Amino acid sequence: MSKSKKQQQIKSTIATDPNQDTTDAIENTVDVPIQNTVDVPIQVDDNNNNNNHQETQLDTFHSPTLSQLQKYPIVQKNLNHLKNYKLFNTIFDSTVSNARKLDSYLINSQSTPLLIKNSYNWFKSGLYKIDELFSLLFLQIGLEAIISEWNNHSNRPGIWLALFYIDYLANVTNILLKEFIVKPFKLNNTLVENPSNITDNVNLPHVNELSILTKNISKDIQSKVQSDYINPTKDIAIQKYETLVKPTADKLQSEILDPTREKINAQIGKIDHLVKPTYNSAIETYQTVSTTYENNLNKTDSVTRAMVATGRDIGNLTLEKLKQATQDTKAEKQENKQN
Repeated sequence: MSKSKKQQQIKSTIATDPNQDTTDAIENTVDVPIQNTVDVPIQVDDNNNNNNHQETQLDTFHSPTLSQLQKYPIVQKNLNHLKNYKLFNTIFDSTVSNARKLDSYLINSQSTPLLIKNSYNWFKSGLYKIDELFSLLFLQIGLEAIISEWNNHSNRPGIWLALFYIDYLANVTNILLKEFIVKPFKLNNTLVENPSNITDNVNLPHVNELSILTKNISKDIQSKVQSDYINPTKDIAIQKYETLVKPTADKLQSEILDPTREKINAQIGKIDHLVKPTYNSAIETYQTVSTTYENNLNKTDSVTRAMVATGRDIGNLTLEKLKQATQDTKAEKQENKQN
């Protein structure tokens, strides 16, 4: 046996039993003709090949909708098929990479204005919220639910489709109300703690839940508006009045209104001092004339005679008053001269 044949037999024995001692293998070798060897094809494990597949941006991309879609075998199969195309991976990787670079630049750069940073964050949050809602509303409670109901009804259409559609719309409305009304306004009393308690044995469970939810929202909003807006606004208004309006009003009252009122009252007093005696005199004259006329009328029983007598009496009374006034004036002048 040639040296090359001997070495090949040793290698064949070692490959057959790796635990066997090399020395024993050499001693127990058997001549095997080289021309009778058969080529055995090597089988490659597809699973190992897939596990050794290089991770792409698609594998690390986080999206609720994509994660939900990958639960469906047909979608997962097509995605795996697309991953085998270099062009698809290149385009997707480039798009995601550029988006992440833009994100890093806008957020981490000190030269980016705060308004742009906040707007970008709101934009990202809005897109992610839309992604979440699409996954929830159209895939989880929509597509998956109707597939489950279809299987439960032996793959046959019926009235259950109309009931499912109505209940699905109610369920979507419930979720949107909770996301955009209850959570932003923190209406904690509105949420139904255990919806299953009100949906047992009911064909349209989410319709009943929607009815209770809308009633609770109405009550909670009224209570919250009263406690969080009306009462604080009232207290703030009173506080502002006490600190801003009242001092100005008091100053206006003390410095302008009160002095003006006093001046007006003083002028009215002067007018009363001048007018009131005349007024009193006129009243007294009227009473005198009236009394005199009645007395004369009773005496004469004639209107004409009563009027003539009254005129005469009034004239005499006037003359007496004039004489008395003249005497008072003279006496006052004499007193002034003596003083």
